[in-house]
Amino acid sequence: MAIIRRDLLAAGEISSWAEIAAWGLLTFGFWWSRDLDLRFNAMVGRLYQRRVISAETSEVGALLSTIAARARTNARIGAVVFPLAIIFAYVCVYFSRERTGDHFWLKIALEIAAGALVGGIGGRVVTYGFLGQWLRQRNLPIQVKLGHPDGTGGLKVVGDFFLYQATLVLLPAIFFAFWWAIAPAWPVDVSVGPFDFLEWRNLFALFFLILIGIETLAFVAPMIFFHRKMFESRQLFDREADEIGEAILQIDEELAEPTDGESIEKLAIRRQQLESRFQQLDAAPIWPVDSRIRHRFTWGNTALFALPMLTKLPFMPRLIEDTLNNLLGIQ
Repeated sequence: MAIIRRDLLAAGEISSWAEIAAWGLLTFGFWWSRDLDLRFNAMVGRLYQRRVISAETSEVGALLSTIAARARTNARIGAVVFPLAIIFAYVCVYFSRERTGDHFWLKIALEIAAGALVGGIGGRVVTYGFLGQWLRQRNLPIQVKLGHPDGTGGLKVVGDFFLYQATLVLLPAIFFAFWWAIAPAWPVDVSVGPFDFLEWRNLFALFFLILIGIETLAFVAPMIFFHRKMFESRQLFDREADEIGEAILQIDEELAEPTDGESIEKLAIRRQQLESRFQQLDAAPIWPVDSRIRHRFTWGNTALFALPMLTKLPFMPRLIEDTLNNLLGIQ
């Protein structure tokens, strides 16, 4: 979607607005994903430095080399699959109708090239989403560091990286969901312009579902893996906490009995140590992100899936029409 007629844009023609939004989003996405590989390597390196991953330096190096090779392979696969999906979409729309619009074939060529770049990113984020499986294959255990200042047992870097991946995938998903939802409420006839936008609407829904599948592999799967590992550790911590709780109760019983001052002081110090350990165990995290970020991301996903409801809001057509009128003077 590269060659955009200004007259159609000024007239509120929906496909031209969608095209310019798509290219703006692509430009931002390419810029933001420029250091994807470096971020992943840095995340694994910090897990090793914190001893969250129990491994030798050579094992971590071999792990990263294997993942990098697979990421390159999957990037090449994505660079083929995504352009094929774009070609499939154009065939579906234009199979039985005349090809219209300025520079039609140039638009397709540019979109295929962009699709190859997006597919390369998609292949890499899916590869990195299988980090848990790579660790399991190499028998590299995960150790939660109780009391770590990041508040997530030393695994906050994991949550930060996969939230970054999730956002990369969610941006185009939001794009497709938004234009799918808003098309019926668009104040200007969506059949005006180079093509009938409603013919693309079902394909936008398909692309949205594909991106949700990628999101599952790139974000949901690794988060569940680390959640399970952290939950297993939490169960061990809970058993230790129960034993400490019994020990604290026993000390309280001893303190209630008459005894000399020196013994009371020792028991009080011991109780304080046990209580500190109990609080650490009781606060053991089970997710590699803090609660504030987790709640924010949950609300973001809820908003994404609520987008289709925009078409049901009675004031939405009028709101869009007023916005276009104010921006472009459409009557």
